[in-house]
Amino acid sequence: MISLLANPNQVRPKRFWGVYTKLKIFNMTNYKKGKPFSLGVYQSVVLSISMFLLVDCIVSRLEFAFVVVYLDADTIVVKSIEDLFKCQKFCANLKHSERLNSGVMVVEPSEAVFNDMMSKVNTLPSYTGGDQGFLNSYYSDFPNAHVFDPNIPEEVLKSRPAPEMERLSTLYNADVGLYMLANKWMVDESELRVIHYTLGPLKPWDWWTSWLLKPVDVWQNVREQLKESLPGTGGGKNPNDELLVKFLFLLPFCALLFCFYRSFVQTGGSVCRTSLCNQVRHFYHIIRSSGTVAYTSVSSSSTINANSQFPNSAQNKVPAYLGAISVFVCFMAAVVSLGISISIVPRQVMPWTGLLLMYEWTFSIFFLSFGAFLHLIYLWGKREPGPVSSRMDPIDSDSRK
Repeated sequence: MISLLANPNQVRPKRFWGVYTKLKIFNMTNYKKGKPFSLGVYQSVVLSISMFLLVDCIVSRLEFAFVVVYLDADTIVVKSIEDLFKCQKFCANLKHSERLNSGVMVVEPSEAVFNDMMSKVNTLPSYTGGDQGFLNSYYSDFPNAHVFDPNIPEEVLKSRPAPEMERLSTLYNADVGLYMLANKWMVDESELRVIHYTLGPLKPWDWWTSWLLKPVDVWQNVREQLKESLPGTGGGKNPNDELLVKFLFLLPFCALLFCFYRSFVQTGGSVCRTSLCNQVRHFYHIIRSSGTVAYTSVSSSSTINANSQFPNSAQNKVPAYLGAISVFVCFMAAVVSLGISISIVPRQVMPWTGLLLMYEWTFSIFFLSFGAFLHLIYLWGKREPGPVSSRMDPIDSDSRK
């Protein structure tokens, strides 16, 4: 069991509390003392350094060096990376602003290097508040390192001194953040080896990220092909999430049926005695009694006379600010409904499942919240004395007939 290495930085993001444990890959010297590995045989070691971060270390025994290839949990290998084992000492990818990224690294374990790091871990600054900032300070001359060339013959590698540092090309650490800038990769996509999902909250295991970043499709395709080994790995499905998804899908429909049943009972068991049916029936009787032609040929003067039945005093009963308040409440109801729906949908469901549940719950919560507001306005209008409320009474009486 590998113990956590505390983050010495007081000012740091909360999610960086255990990331310094990553430095322990520099001290994986025990593998040199154990049973030797043959070329092409790897042992996978999984280090749990936080609840949401898993570190995959692929260990290999080459004839000329013993190295560890480190991959962050938010990376995915899309093509063979065996040539990375030709790296020696320390290799990483140089990102923008001349800073290395610690998401993909090749390390030759050394107890001396690890002890030197531990002696400086409290003094060297970290611009990120995490291990990446520390490594940039520790390897301060990294921007001047040569680019790693995997095509150099093995004989040449053996004949020359091993460089202290080498820079990996973008192929081994393709940042989706740079993809978003131009909506395409800066290198040939078919040659990519490792894709790194570096955009903060937009991680590939969250269902909404698939609708925002096209490279997440690669992650989801691999996820669907996974075999069952742990909960959530068999085709990317988790039994607990599946049960919750079924509950979230059925609950709005059950609520709709309950509301319909309640309305059905209140109207005495007749669907056609609801207020909506009364209005349709009333409209039908008007057309039938007066004739379609006579109804459609009503003069503008009769319309004016009908409108004149509403005194100015009745119009003054409606506050001038009611329209603005209604628009504001409608907008806030939509925003709150969207926020609640996103928060209750499990983060790691499949993209289509998450999208459908989000729409279902957004509309359900919006109709409930804004409908409650309209009902309050209706009750307020009935309580207000005057011609407006008096004209509402016949409609209510019709609905009770």
